[in-house]
Amino acid sequence: MVANILFSVLLVNVCAISTSKHEAMVAPRSDASPSGEKKRNLLLQGRVRASGSVNDKVDVLATDPDSSSDNNNEPDDMSDMTDNNNYEPDEQSEQEADDWLRVSFVHGGGKIPSSLLTTGQYKNMGQCPMKIIDEMELECKSNASKGSSCKRTQFIQSHSEHWLHDQMSKQKSESGVLWKINESYSLDGAKVKMLSPRGVYLIEGFLTAREADALVETYNMESDHDKKPGIGCPVLRHDCWNPQFLTYPGEHCELRHATSKWFPDEEQGVPPVKQKLELLTRVPRKFQEHLQMSKYEPGDFFSAHFDDDACHDQLPGVSEKCKMEDRRMLTVLTYLTDHTEGSGGATYFPDLDIRIKGKKGDAVLFMPVYLDGTLNPHMMHVGEDAFATKMIAQNWFGVGAAWQQAAKM
Repeated sequence: MVANILFSVLLVNVCAISTSKHEAMVAPRSDASPSGEKKRNLLLQGRVRASGSVNDKVDVLATDPDSSSDNNNEPDDMSDMTDNNNYEPDEQSEQEADDWLRVSFVHGGGKIPSSLLTTGQYKNMGQCPMKIIDEMELECKSNASKGSSCKRTQFIQSHSEHWLHDQMSKQKSESGVLWKINESYSLDGAKVKMLSPRGVYLIEGFLTAREADALVETYNMESDHDKKPGIGCPVLRHDCWNPQFLTYPGEHCELRHATSKWFPDEEQGVPPVKQKLELLTRVPRKFQEHLQMSKYEPGDFFSAHFDDDACHDQLPGVSEKCKMEDRRMLTVLTYLTDHTEGSGGATYFPDLDIRIKGKKGDAVLFMPVYLDGTLNPHMMHVGEDAFATKMIAQNWFGVGAAWQQAAKM
């Protein structure tokens, strides 16, 4: 009994990460007139009315890509919703917490599967059978000897079966109801383009070059020690140490070779991004996770993955509850560096055959979770192999925003 309680406490603390704060703010745009800049700042603060202003009523009536029928997605029971927005990271690094958990898990009688990587060049970077990794690296060496590039994401996709994607493909029904964003958003000349009714949008010019550069500067100011490599929690990110997860069958391979760090809202360059995100998504700040920035050096990649888990209503064998307000309803991925010919690093949605090669300041918005909390099975995506340095900012938004608005209607 005592061992079970201790293990539960360890699970809660595995995602503790350290953050640091800076007081400097991003400089205003140099190309804006004083009057235009003043109006723009007031709009960002929600003090003037405009299309998509944060003061506007959020419209939760969303489009269903498969039918025109009405859907009632208000949760039946709001009692199990929790607010995790007051979460404060621990001083212990995530790597130390992960190592601590592994040792405790083994001492408690658990067995780490061979496909969960704890050693080698992909240590803590995901789950993959060593046979696949060995064959992949052998092919990469062969390509290098011929002057060709190595495309690990393509190799993984063609030589393995993504467990969650395979399970989701067997489902016969899905809700299909998505959050309705502000498609008329146009601050600083931005343009919103729907790429798929399944829930994928491109926002051209979402950030200005100055705003993107400010975020890159903030990332570069941080110590490399504080930046987390890999993923550590493949497939079921919220329950990756569940004994059931450790016995998943098949040749599942999911790897992320890149570094990232979370940044609080007060960090240099972050406030204007958060304000823009409210206008674009119509999601209040309390339902936004902290901004995360990631850096992909040449050779880095993120193989096919989902941004959230399936939940119990979809896959009974999964313990994740669908009615959790922090399940990721939206992802906004913003490119902080330019994509040039031959630089790689595109964002690819295999099921939709959509490949996005964003320019600096562009953003791709997609919808990992439907309004009822179930996983959108079409949102598996890939961060293709980078052949030049690539930096992105990621923001996630909880489905609780839709439930809160539905409860008010």
